[in-house]
Amino acid sequence: MAASTPSRILVGAVLTAWLAVVVGPPVGLYAWRGQRLAEVSTPEARRQWEAFREDVRRQAEQPGPVKRKVPKSAEPPLRVWLRDYAWLAITAWVVLGGTLDQAPGEGHPFPPVPEWSFTQHNPFAGLYDSPKRSIYLMTPRLGRHPFLALFDGADANASTPHRAATTVPTQALFWMNAPLVHEQSLAFAARLLAEPDPATRVALAYREAFGRRPTEAEQAEAANFVAQYRTALDSTDIPAADRDRQAWAGFTRTMFAANEFLHVD
Repeated sequence: MAASTPSRILVGAVLTAWLAVVVGPPVGLYAWRGQRLAEVSTPEARRQWEAFREDVRRQAEQPGPVKRKVPKSAEPPLRVWLRDYAWLAITAWVVLGGTLDQAPGEGHPFPPVPEWSFTQHNPFAGLYDSPKRSIYLMTPRLGRHPFLALFDGADANASTPHRAATTVPTQALFWMNAPLVHEQSLAFAARLLAEPDPATRVALAYREAFGRRPTEAEQAEAANFVAQYRTALDSTDIPAADRDRQAWAGFTRTMFAANEFLHVD
């Protein structure tokens, strides 16, 4: 009995630390939500949002190759998100905690100085993928990070008082072809396959990705999509044991690329 006491203390300490990491941030996020929701619900916040919409409306009326899209919401998006969708972020913290590295960023794996052979015509052009938040991505001096450039990230070499908003085909292609999207879709598919019933998998996917239940038509479309995808995989060299996961990953990628996943309208 005495020998087991230290083990119980260790188990209790580990469990307490795990609860602090998993439960603490969502609780803190919920408390922050109340404070920020009050700030963005003031008449001044609404006035600033309406002034922004009016400015975008004027820009949209000007001639040019790129048209600004006037936001449909009469309320500040942050207010809508905090009021109606903050719980999704809390859920995402727990659900996606296995793929997002929550530790602070560290140094990037630059090559050793003795191996440097960079010149004016052969500049350093390294990029380092990271499972951490994008704030820890390396900012290249001679160019923009491809991901941030694709999604209108601010230019770190210039003052950027306003963020541009573009909708271009390469953004849609990212959500279909990027390695990051394929990795996350496979992880999502593995979670869905933990459910034995295909209909339950579709319902889970819609709840996690869109925050709602699928309609009967969407249930049928999803089942048909996965079945056709699975049949097509039979003629490939993908191992038979992995074909179900690949088929459901293909389905989850269609959800990632949907406007309902990307935008709060």
